[in-house]
Amino acid sequence: MDFKDKKDMLLFRGAVYQKHRIRFFHKYFFHPQCDIGHVGRVDPTMTASHVTQMLDSEMKLAYPDQAFIADTKNITNANSQYTHSLQNLHELWRKPKLPIAAHLPYKFLLSLEGYDVASNLKWILSSNSLCIMPKPEMETWFMESSLKADVHYVAIDNTYSDLIEKMEYYRRNTDEAQEIIHNAHKFCEQFFDAKLEAAINLLVLRKYFYLSSQLDISKEEQELFTV
Repeated sequence: MDFKDKKDMLLFRGAVYQKHRIRFFHKYFFHPQCDIGHVGRVDPTMTASHVTQMLDSEMKLAYPDQAFIADTKNITNANSQYTHSLQNLHELWRKPKLPIAAHLPYKFLLSLEGYDVASNLKWILSSNSLCIMPKPEMETWFMESSLKADVHYVAIDNTYSDLIEKMEYYRRNTDEAQEIIHNAHKFCEQFFDAKLEAAINLLVLRKYFYLSSQLDISKEEQELFTV
């Protein structure tokens, strides 16, 4: 399905335990342009009052000049379902799991790191939807640090305050959205050569054994490993 024919919404399903994921849900769960849901177990400590206090404290420390602080303070008044301070937010946010195929009719797919790398990043970048995420901090064999903001994915800031603005921009500028999707596909293609990946795996092992003094290698290979 072409990008222009997809639903004008952001979709996400995932376990929401980390502060940065909780922060996103606290801000956007009720937003009409977002279909996001928690699919993990229910943590009994995830009450609205506890989460608001936790996020407010974190925001004052990390983002003192951001309007998000006001959002976290006022969210209990903005949404009637938050008015009871003992409301368990995991129960409120919980939605059914969705297979990958059910994500693909949406224009925008959210990728948020969990305790480490975002597990959905690879297949989102291989899809015909736009990947939306903050700059990744975790690194795996996928070379996440090589991904370029607004070239391979749509970058949002760490407060998520520009999310809707970015979505609206790429709704209007579908040619630019298609270019980012094309670039994401090209990035993924470098991992599709099985022989090349096997050779890289072997070189990684050889470098490990060399650096741990378990293997002697040629001078040429030593130069390669010190680049």
